[in-house]
Amino acid sequence: MEGLDFFVLNLGKQMLGLLESQVYGSNQYAEYSRDAEGVSLTVELPGASAADIRVYAKKEGVRVVVLGSGERVYSRFFRTANIDSKKAVVTFVNGVLEVRAPLYRGFF
Repeated sequence: MEGLDFFVLNLGKQMLGLLESQVYGSNQYAEYSRDAEGVSLTVELPGASAADIRVYAKKEGVRVVVLGSGERVYSRFFRTANIDSKKAVVTFVNGVLEVRAPLYRGFF
């Protein structure tokens, strides 16, 4: 690949890197804790708005996706203990996303 195609490809990669590092930080801070009752996941997302955040909770973990201009700019899967995803509670205040979920108490 050479010429204009190479330039456009590299420019796109650089712009995506700038967007991720300037808006959402190059190293996201995430903290996970577990106790007898359930799990708690806290992720710092400075610059993000609640409308841009999607949280998908499943039994085996939580996926956090942040959109920017309609495109995904941050996505991470956090593997947790087996959680009851239907009872997960999500809050987002002052750039901090918190997901709390009780442990799954069923068979399978």
